[in-house]
Amino acid sequence: MSGYDGSAGEQFSSGQVIVYVKKKSISAVSKKEQSRLQSELGREVFRHGLLELCGLEGEREIIGKTSFGKPYLIRHPEIHYNISHSGSVAVCAFASCPVGVDIQKKVPVSAEKMARRFFSAKDMEVMLHSDDPEDTFFRIWTREESYAKWEGRGLPDNLGCEKKEGWCFEFVPEEGYCGAVWVEKETSVRICLLPEE
Repeated sequence: MSGYDGSAGEQFSSGQVIVYVKKKSISAVSKKEQSRLQSELGREVFRHGLLELCGLEGEREIIGKTSFGKPYLIRHPEIHYNISHSGSVAVCAFASCPVGVDIQKKVPVSAEKMARRFFSAKDMEVMLHSDDPEDTFFRIWTREESYAKWEGRGLPDNLGCEKKEGWCFEFVPEEGYCGAVWVEKETSVRICLLPEE
């Protein structure tokens, strides 16, 4: 591939967020092996997007981390990205500004117990009064995580925060999942589904 010319294409100059989504059958014997395969799928989606959008080979890029652990491309800090995976799905969001993305597979959880511990009073009330509290729990949770990843400070500093800056876009990456993208201001979001394996 030729060298990157410093422009990430029309998509980034217009402020658009591009989210790549890929599903892959992941059947592992141990939780550790499943986690490894999910991370591998996340890296695969990242490499695909980086090559398609910017002509950069992900294997050749040096990834640094902020003091809070948020990854970034050392040689191309103008390209912002964020990866998330859950179950058998991985996503990677790309933008020309800081971006956070999260997906969650909807699995049985103690939604009310977790919400009481982590959600703001407002979000807790919304969840308890919704027609589907478990679905609402996952929608709020993905918003919380995508916000924390956008800010780059991690979950403990952000969970339950009533006043959040920026803009959130919710999406369904796959049936039985929910997802959210967080950026500084409202923009268009393009979801790109990659072929399933």
